[in-house]
Amino acid sequence: IEHTRLYQTAREHYAFAQALANIATRLNSTLIEPAEIHQAICSEGANALRADYALLYRAEDDGQMVPLAVYVSEQELPIAAEEWPILNARDTEAQALNLLQPSLVTIQPISPRNLSTTQGLLPARVSAPLPGTYRQSFSLDGQPSPLREILAERHVQTAILAPLIAYGDAVGLLILGRSVPPTTYEKNAFAISDLSLAQDFSEQAAVAFNNAQLYQQQLAAHHRLQNLDQLKDQFMITASHELRTPLTAVLGYLELLAEYDEMLPAEQRREFFQKAQRSCDELVVMLDNVMDASRLETEAGLRPPHLEATSVHDMIKSVIDLIEPQLTKEERELHMHIPPRLFVQADPGRLRQVLMNISTNALKYSPPRTPIAYSAYTVMDQEPYAVISIADRGKGIAPEDQPQLFQRFMRLESDLNSPIRGSGLGLYISRRLVEAMNGKIWIESNGVPGEGTIFHIQFPLAN
Repeated sequence: IEHTRLYQTAREHYAFAQALANIATRLNSTLIEPAEIHQAICSEGANALRADYALLYRAEDDGQMVPLAVYVSEQELPIAAEEWPILNARDTEAQALNLLQPSLVTIQPISPRNLSTTQGLLPARVSAPLPGTYRQSFSLDGQPSPLREILAERHVQTAILAPLIAYGDAVGLLILGRSVPPTTYEKNAFAISDLSLAQDFSEQAAVAFNNAQLYQQQLAAHHRLQNLDQLKDQFMITASHELRTPLTAVLGYLELLAEYDEMLPAEQRREFFQKAQRSCDELVVMLDNVMDASRLETEAGLRPPHLEATSVHDMIKSVIDLIEPQLTKEERELHMHIPPRLFVQADPGRLRQVLMNISTNALKYSPPRTPIAYSAYTVMDQEPYAVISIADRGKGIAPEDQPQLFQRFMRLESDLNSPIRGSGLGLYISRRLVEAMNGKIWIESNGVPGEGTIFHIQFPLAN
């Protein structure tokens, strides 16, 4: 009997040492896949402590714990990780994280008479709680523990709760259990003597678990950097295209003036100068978008707005003067219904930038010979405000695409392969500028081609 006991002990220690060696090997591997490590912790932990069940939980920021991986021995009915319950902060199992070392719990067997009371029978082969353990199949709020109900159904009499500690913080929880049916005598439930092995294994598993989390974070950061590089490459291509158009117009008019200055009538020279100036103004708006986007990206933010009473009629008229050459070229009708004495509290430069961005979009995404309409109305609420609307007759924007329309570098999938170019910054900057001026911006469209899109901008009325 003594030789048999010594042999069994030696076999357990050998299995335990082998499990630690397997985990260490995985730690030294070039690539560590989190899912692979999570499963390895469960399977190697079950092998080391001869457990039939091994569950790995991760602690979330909200206090809940979610199952990541599970091991079930071949002799037991399989159950997937997602079928195990989420642990709440008030569950006893989750409270085991505060102990910072493995603990042993006794699982209440299921009482056939009343499953909702604590007066269940003690396990068949455990007449009382083991020394140094506690028995509780209920959470701290008195509700039954779903996890322990599952374990009890599978004849698990005791379970080891082993926190995974990384740099002093509990990042995960490994739960181990043995199935010991009443008619089984070749294996015993976990006892206090198994806690030392669980402690050694959990320390090694915590290193693997933490490395897996770090790898996942680095991989996510790498993907974010890749996406950012792609966005910036796309931005450089589209921005250079957008900037070249007004710059070409400026150079063209200056070349005409330089070559034919004395031959041109004064009225035509004045017209060329005005058109060159308008193109320069368009360049300024585009560069303002780029600079504002750069400041927002580096979290420097936008400069505080200089709010003053601003005429909506005069502001829209100045924007129409800028886009007038394109309106004429594309034979568009212009509808303008703006009260002449409507003033809003806004930063004139930023309001003009917003109106220019939206007007440019309306021209881009609606076909020639279709109208562009500007309108405004007031709402006399507790805090009176005005709503400025810009409407086109383009293809519209589907409702499911509207929530993401004001994000940085955002372009709809349907526009990526179209000849229409854009930086994906205009609407993002417009939203940030409007919000900085205590306003709101939203769109109205059902995505039906020909019915177009209406952009609404709300600002407080000026006193």
